[in-house]
Amino acid sequence: MGLITYMRTDSVRISPEALALAREVIAERFGPSFLPETPRVYKNRKEGVQDAHEAIRPTDPRRTPESVRKYLSEEEYRLYDLIWRRFLASQMKDALYEQTAVVLEGEGTPRLLFRASGSVLKFEGYLKAWGKEEEEEEPPVPAVPEGAPAKLLEITPEERFTEPPPRYTDASLVKTMEELGIGRPSTYAPTLETLEKRGYVERRGRTLLPTPLGREVTHYLKERFPQVVAYEFTARMEDRLDEVEEGKAPWPQVVWEFYEPFLGELAQVPKKTCPRCGRPLELKVSRYGQFLGCTGYPACTYTEPLEKREAEPIGEACPKCGKPLLRKEGRYGSFIACSGYPACDYTRDDGRPTGHTCPKCGGRVLEKRSKRGKPYYKCEENTCDFLSFYPLLDQTCPSCSWPLVKKGEGACINPSCPAHDPKLLPAPKTPGPAKGKGKAPSPPKLPQDFEALRAFLPSLKEEERQALEALAQGKKLAAEEATLAKRALFKLRMQKGRAKKEVAPA
Repeated sequence: MGLITYMRTDSVRISPEALALAREVIAERFGPSFLPETPRVYKNRKEGVQDAHEAIRPTDPRRTPESVRKYLSEEEYRLYDLIWRRFLASQMKDALYEQTAVVLEGEGTPRLLFRASGSVLKFEGYLKAWGKEEEEEEPPVPAVPEGAPAKLLEITPEERFTEPPPRYTDASLVKTMEELGIGRPSTYAPTLETLEKRGYVERRGRTLLPTPLGREVTHYLKERFPQVVAYEFTARMEDRLDEVEEGKAPWPQVVWEFYEPFLGELAQVPKKTCPRCGRPLELKVSRYGQFLGCTGYPACTYTEPLEKREAEPIGEACPKCGKPLLRKEGRYGSFIACSGYPACDYTRDDGRPTGHTCPKCGGRVLEKRSKRGKPYYKCEENTCDFLSFYPLLDQTCPSCSWPLVKKGEGACINPSCPAHDPKLLPAPKTPGPAKGKGKAPSPPKLPQDFEALRAFLPSLKEEERQALEALAQGKKLAAEEATLAKRALFKLRMQKGRAKKEVAPA
């Protein structure tokens, strides 16, 4: 059973049937005095909203949150309660406040004005369903007759400083994006997920903090592509795409409006060249991620990381030799290593300290993130195998004194403890069959364009050329010859592709 309507919409339109049910529930639950004379009708604040669906509302407002609570989880119940109360409040009368203001006019020069105000709720209106916070209601001002004299009793000096705007949370960032016309309800959640997954922001409680990588990428994009990262660009592009959908603008024209200035900005970005052969570097992808490689491969095998970071000292001494420790970047992320390498091979994991001590070796427990952006908790010492997929709590297990993890009311992950939960331990890795071992490599098949590849045979090594000639003659190849033939075909295809790039168009 669906409790709410389609939720990926920003429409505020309500069907007449739903309005009638809402007014019926309001009259029965809160009383006729909370019903306006006519149903409230809202209009969208901006054009181009996704109005194919109704606004987010309960499918049947007669299903109260209390009546369905036993079928829902706590999060689902809170979400349904929020939607149900908001929907009914949107169809109720306004709340009425009695506001009082007292203005005090001082004597002398200069003449100063002091103002005090307060309000008292006289009719709850929509707040009966939506609820109100204590901060919303100002303390009442005592009744003061007009013209009454005022006497100064005390002066309390107070110094205040201008505070910077607060950091974004998920809610405030979505609200800002909505005000700027950026995105749609269906894109808000993926946008926030991408920012965190790629390491541009980190989460501390509900606050989103920019990381050094996020600041660096933002600065680079603002400097090189100011038009693309401008706030109004996304909003304008979405409006133009809406015009394409409605048939008001041809799509080639809309694409070219973006692509032409983008090409100009892209042409100003300096190109990196290979330090070995001078050819341009291009972006390549491997199983370890993206990197820069020379376009002259396989003749030139130069590669470099996409983001080259210099090793930085962390202010600690190596426990082995006493030399300064450095933070370095490796294939699997950042790590801590001794500056005396290769004479000293000390290394350990890098991550955000959690303030907890490893129950196995006494080292620090770090918070790290997987490739998918999920946090896990690991001891910083490489020789220790302590690992947890759940945050560690300040409470300890009464049986073994290990720190409890945040699972339910707190659970123990010590495998030697009688109170531990085996489901919380990471599954042991079972060694599978080694790839490529015990099985001879199969010989490759000749491609259909092999005759066109023959022109590049002189660039191969002698043993590679002989293995390829044997394959072309239909001879049976040994395991080593099959490997050489595969490598030779790969090199020939690369040579052919490079020759096409170098040929100027007629």
